[in-house]
Amino acid sequence: MTSVAAKATSPKIGRLRRLVDYLKLLYNDYKSVAVETFQDCEKHPFKTTRTLAGLGGLGYLISSNPDLQDFREKVTLYSQEISLVPADRRNPVAVEHILWLSRLQDQERIRRIDLGVCCLLYRANYGEDVDLFPAHCKYLNPVAKWPRKLLDIGFAVLDLCRNMVGDGRNDEGFRRTSGQLAFVTVGTTRFDSLVARVFREDFLDAMVESGFCKLVVQCGSSPCPVLTEGCDEWEGDKRGLAITCFRYKPSLTAYISEADLVIGHGGAGTCLEVCDARKRLIVIINEDLMGNHQAELAHQLARMGCASLGSLVALPSCVRDAVRAPLPAALPPRQTQKFQGFLDSLMFPGSHR
Repeated sequence: MTSVAAKATSPKIGRLRRLVDYLKLLYNDYKSVAVETFQDCEKHPFKTTRTLAGLGGLGYLISSNPDLQDFREKVTLYSQEISLVPADRRNPVAVEHILWLSRLQDQERIRRIDLGVCCLLYRANYGEDVDLFPAHCKYLNPVAKWPRKLLDIGFAVLDLCRNMVGDGRNDEGFRRTSGQLAFVTVGTTRFDSLVARVFREDFLDAMVESGFCKLVVQCGSSPCPVLTEGCDEWEGDKRGLAITCFRYKPSLTAYISEADLVIGHGGAGTCLEVCDARKRLIVIINEDLMGNHQAELAHQLARMGCASLGSLVALPSCVRDAVRAPLPAALPPRQTQKFQGFLDSLMFPGSHR
């Protein structure tokens, strides 16, 4: 009886033992491979790093290989972002490209070729409803004229943005509308040296570097490089600035209110108006005036923190410093009265004791 049971169980025990022996051999083999690999990594660390980095990058590309749905989502995302940009600031190239891709999607003419680590997206001549045609018509072969049909090459993240110049923005439109405006005024007097100075290239370059896109010059009766005889107003571009120049206007209030920086001759009326509007003010003293009351006025404004003193030679650096400086504080009523009294004492010395 015992011998019969032993005969019945011996095949099972034999198979189990062989399985255990096989697993032990397999474990020893993998263990020896792991030990040898670890030792080789210690001997060649740079080679190991390159290999691991390459394998990791390859695995990432395979796992993140985009498909048609990813491409459609990208097109939709860029379309929504462009719609948030004002119409006059949109990049026409990007808008046309997005509209073209949307039409191809509606016609189901976008195809994808999976290359494992990346994909190729191309434009087909036909929709998906006529997929049997290429088998009978060689002229519908998608490989023909391949460079013109290729839409995108997907590596982890689709390369659609290469056609979205400036993220759909019109950089020229932004430069014209989002930059700052500077206003130069000489009032009713002549200030030939200031008018000539603001048209020199180093000053214009400093304006552009400081973020200004427009310059308005009120030149009065001074000769102006851009105004010809009989012409009292001019508009044009110089060194990347949109420049407007005129001799006189009934009121300068609108220009002062729109300006981010005012460069003036130190006239009392202009200074008071600029201070009330809390605009940055650079005062250039006109040395040619008789009595030169502008010097006293300019120094008083500087002491009150309403303006900064400038010079014709250092005008570009004065602009850079003025842009970085905080906005001047509003004059309290007490200081305004004091300032008006100071002006009266300058203009009418005998009226104040």
